[in-house]
Amino acid sequence: MDDYCKKSKVPETAMFKPQQQYRRCVAETFKDFPPSTVVLIDSLLSLEPEVRGTASSALQSDFFKTEPLACDPSSLPKFPASKEYDVRLRQEEERRQRKAALGGRGAECSNPGNENHVTSRAVNGAAESKVAIPDYCLNSQLIDYYTKNQIISLFC
Repeated sequence: MDDYCKKSKVPETAMFKPQQQYRRCVAETFKDFPPSTVVLIDSLLSLEPEVRGTASSALQSDFFKTEPLACDPSSLPKFPASKEYDVRLRQEEERRQRKAALGGRGAECSNPGNENHVTSRAVNGAAESKVAIPDYCLNSQLIDYYTKNQIISLFC
């Protein structure tokens, strides 16, 4: 740690030095892991950029070349995306599929801008009414799709 701090040549910065010196304990912590794993973890967690491993050097390490080999990525389980953007895309796709499955019948949302309206039509298309729903009711970031359906059914 001291060696790394002495190498740092950033002008006009306050030097933070811990009250007690910490020793590297990667090998102790991961003593039950295979040696190739410990070497890879140790290089990736190195504080000094010159010594720290890169993604390409990690892929070339013995960890990925020794038995048992890593499994084929296609055999790994698939989990749904958890990022907000991906969730929003998935919800929009589900809405489109439901709308296509209904064939345009039932409740549907029109004009997704600031003035949201829900058009409720009878199956034969004779009766039609529009109900204004506040924008916050349809905000996909705050309310999931199923809650929206419950709110829409209250207004229709």
